[in-house]
Formats: sequence, structure tokens, C-alpha cells
Amino acid sequence: MTHHVLLCDLDGTLIDGDKDLQTALGDVLEASGRRRPSLDEVRRMIGDGAIKLIERGFAATGAELDPEEMPGKLALFLERYDATEMKDTEVIAHVFPELRKLHSDGWQIGLCTNKPSKPADFILRKFGIRDIFSGIAGGDSYPVKKPHGDHITLLLKDMGIRKNEQGQWISDSSGEDCHVFMLGDNKNDVLSAQGAGVTSLLYTQSVGAPKARAENPDHQFSTYANFASALTRIAR
Repeated sequence: MTHHVLLCDLDGTLIDGDKDLQTALGDVLEASGRRRPSLDEVRRMIGDGAIKLIERGFAATGAELDPEEMPGKLALFLERYDATEMKDTEVIAHVFPELRKLHSDGWQIGLCTNKPSKPADFILRKFGIRDIFSGIAGGDSYPVKKPHGDHITLLLKDMGIRKNEQGQWISDSSGEDCHVFMLGDNKNDVLSAQGAGVTSLLYTQSVGAPKARAENPDHQFSTYANFASALTRIAR
């Protein structure tokens, strides 16, 4: 019998949180005498974690940020992001009910995001879905993050899943073979899945999807309507 595991990205895959990220980044830039970025600009900056978002924000509005200033800017960004309480963050249609169906069918579900782990956890709790996630890996959880494959490998280890000597994913608790999927909307998700040796699933309705398609994901979805049934068929 095969144990099925689904790892999910967060921003652009499960949620649209661009407006809250825009607010927080705008506050940081404004405090440094820069202009506030447009929503379209911010959408093109998202996907590589908070530090890269801040770096790109400064580069887009003037001189690049001195690396020595990053710790202070990051702390301010996280403070301002928390202050938004994610009030403008929205769930992508159908996805959470479909994840619940998979969880009810015995799938193990985890979150693998480059967003810092604290706000990622807050968002899942805000939308009442945290209980189905058996593991969360943020961009600050391990020494590496996506697109590195070890972001996935380390999360799976924490979820009790590892590769045996033959290179097959197995469950530590049951000894069952595992089929692991990584769902995301960005090329980093596809590349990390390939690096870890898991099946990549691309959600195509985001700004990062065209570049992700070029990395040849294993399967693509344009909607989450009937996602649980579709993924179950793929997993057979």
C-alpha cells in the first residue's frame, strides 16, 4: 500500500496575499524615503522569501540596499506584515475544501513556503485549515529554502518520511512506500521538487507560472475545482 503526501507552497498557490505584502513592503520603503511600489511590481518580486522581496523593493525604487541594513529592514518588514493581520489576504477558490478531502482520504499534507514560518502559520490558523498540516517549513526553518531540494527533504524528514537505501520515499512510522507531490505556482517549487525527487504539480493561475512551465512540471492545474479527485487519479 502506498502512503500519499502533498506538500504545498503558500503565496500564489493557496492564497493571494499580495496586497498585504505590498502594504508591509511599502511601509519599509516609505520609512527609508522611497516610494511605495505598485501591486503589479510587488507581484513580480514575490516568490523567494522576505529578504529577496525587500532587496527587490529597494532596487526598484532607487539604490540597492546595503546588506548591513538588511537585519533592521527585515525586522521592520515582519513587524509591519504582522500588523496587517492579513486582512486583505484571500484564499484561492476551492483549494481548502479540496485539501480537506485529501486529508480525509488519508493524505499527509505539509506546507513548504519561502515565507517566514510565523506568518505562514498565522495564515493557516486564520483560515481554519492549520489542523490538516502535519508539518510547516518556512523560509527561515532550515539553512536552505526553495529552489533547493533540501527544503523539501528536511520538511519530509520532520514529517517522518525519508528515502531508503534504494532511493524510495518511505514512512518511518508504517514502513509504507510514499508517493510525494509538491504543489506550487513558481519555478522555485518545480525546481525544488526536481531536486528532491518528488512529483511536481504546477498551479498555473499566477504571475510566476509562465517561467515555471519552462521547467517542465510533471502535472499542471488551472483550477482547484475537483482537485482532490484529479490528484487521486494521478496518484494511482
